[in-house]
This record gives sequence, C-alpha cells and structure tokens, in this order.
Amino acid sequence: MVNSPIEVTVNGKEAELINKVGWPGTYDLYRVDFRVPSGLPPGMATIQLTAAWIPGLEVKIPVQ
Repeated sequence: MVNSPIEVTVNGKEAELINKVGWPGTYDLYRVDFRVPSGLPPGMATIQLTAAWIPGLEVKIPVQ
C-alpha cells in the first residue's frame, strides 16, 4: 500500500495517476501507472516522480 502523496510530471506537466500500489510479496517495490498529458510533442519526454514531497531522479522516455 502506498501511504505517501505521489506525483508524476512529464516535461513539467502534472500527469494523471491511475494506480499507485505496493507490489504484492515484495518490500520497497511499487507500481505507479500514469497517463501522459495530452499536447506533448513527439520525442523524448522527461519523467519525474515525487513521493512524500521528495523528488526522484528524472528519466527520459520516448513519446509519440
């Protein structure tokens, strides 16, 4: 169970969170599903996850 506030941004725009759950049978492994905001240009997008107001490292993913 995720018990802290979670936020995901894509190129600085807030993404809609669909799921945020602890992975069954594991310790410190979570699943966060999100929807990429509309209107982003195709190419590489920067993703950042923030948990309990602590930002994680940025990662890049391709979007179409």
